[in-house]
Amino acid sequence: MAQDVLQRTTDQLRKRLKELEPKVAEHERLQRALAALDQPSGEKSSPRRSSGNGARGRRRKSSTRAGRGKRRQQLLRVVQAEPGIRPSAAAHQMGVNPSQLHALSRRLEEGGELERRDGGLHLASAKSQAAA
Repeated sequence: MAQDVLQRTTDQLRKRLKELEPKVAEHERLQRALAALDQPSGEKSSPRRSSGNGARGRRRKSSTRAGRGKRRQQLLRVVQAEPGIRPSAAAHQMGVNPSQLHALSRRLEEGGELERRDGGLHLASAKSQAAA
């Protein structure tokens, strides 16, 4: 009887594995396709392997990081050129994530260099800076 249960269980497992095999193959194909689309153009496509650190295919871009104070100056120039610019538009012009720009603009507001009026960013007025 125990042998019977063992045989049935083994048969069920084999049957289920056979059912899932096409889905696993599709999953692997989709992962490879996604990895190929995520790569910048010009790189050779190769399957990504997990590094075991939880990053799962995410690589840090080797972009040039802005130097200390560069984004601040960049934002102030953008706002000076376009007073009342929306933060999302400024982020787009600067090529940064809107959440990065939000944090920066908040620091500049707290420092009295920027003001937010009607949803747009403005350089702080002279009287606002004198009060700060």
